[in-house]
Amino acid sequence: MEHRPPPPVPAVSLPPGRERAGYAPPHPSPGGRARAATLGAAFTAAVLWATGCAPAPAGGPDAPGPTVTVRSANGETDVPVTDRDIWALDVFTALSLLAVGVVPEHAATTHTGQEMRERIVEDAGVELVAPHRPGLVAGAAPSLIVGLDHPEHRALLDQLEVIAPVVLIEDGAGIDEQTSLIGAVTGHEDRATEALDRVDSAVSALATRIGAAGHSGRTVSVVQRFPTVFYAYDDSTLLGVMLARLGLDRPEAQSGTSEWGYVEVSEENLDQHGADVVLGLVDDSHGEGLSALDSPLLGTSGAIAAEVEFAGWYVTDVLSVWWILHDVEAVLIHGARPAAPDDAPALWSNAVGTE
Repeated sequence: MEHRPPPPVPAVSLPPGRERAGYAPPHPSPGGRARAATLGAAFTAAVLWATGCAPAPAGGPDAPGPTVTVRSANGETDVPVTDRDIWALDVFTALSLLAVGVVPEHAATTHTGQEMRERIVEDAGVELVAPHRPGLVAGAAPSLIVGLDHPEHRALLDQLEVIAPVVLIEDGAGIDEQTSLIGAVTGHEDRATEALDRVDSAVSALATRIGAAGHSGRTVSVVQRFPTVFYAYDDSTLLGVMLARLGLDRPEAQSGTSEWGYVEVSEENLDQHGADVVLGLVDDSHGEGLSALDSPLLGTSGAIAAEVEFAGWYVTDVLSVWWILHDVEAVLIHGARPAAPDDAPALWSNAVGTE
């Protein structure tokens, strides 16, 4: 691991010396959670403003207003354009709503380990509720229900559609597509554009700094260790897309794509995953805090190496975008520590421009 002198303060100022907190989401698996996806995923948010008036949404207190037709994971859907009385099926979608200036009334917790996201959502004034409870949703009488296309949400779709219009966001949708869709159904297209422009500006500025530091074109390997297996993360993930946008390359073994954004790697083949920069995703809760960087077969000698939070890097949401930007700058340019879960509020402030 490369040793460097104390760095200047990185773009997002985080409290020094904080130890890794005991937080991480469940290990990704096809049956357990939606996969992270690329910004350029095949997702169509075809928006057609309806003429005339539409019926009032189920449970909605407002008079009839404009509607929008969106093509989402659950098909082409007519929904009211509203930024009030929204039920978010998960905290990831709640963050997407907050990013465009919309505060949902309720957001369902998703799975154990999302405490950092839940804190941000709750601090914004959103009521957190138990997940997968159609009775709770019905009692709240929302105007609109929005969430990721998780298997658990899909199983409840028929019941939810009786309560209010439902928009499920493709699990193959990247940040651009997610944010644009949220902007369309809430009438906050301008705020959605501002949020995406903010990301674009931050990416462009960091890419320039990376180039000025002589790091453009460096290869970045992202690997993870669990008790019985290693994983390598490829370009099907948000992290792969962000690294490419920053002018960084991947080792050949990670330059392809896969269904879930990662492939199993035997320890004896870890030598294929060496790079100029080696990042070990660490999952404290479900991966027992193990680090792939501890394997002598990975070969990090001469490389810049660092452990980063799995929860900050694998999820495809606005928070993860800014988490990745922070960590790349911290590790590659400043030699500073990557972000920890307790730093999530500071990263979120950076994401929404309240820093």
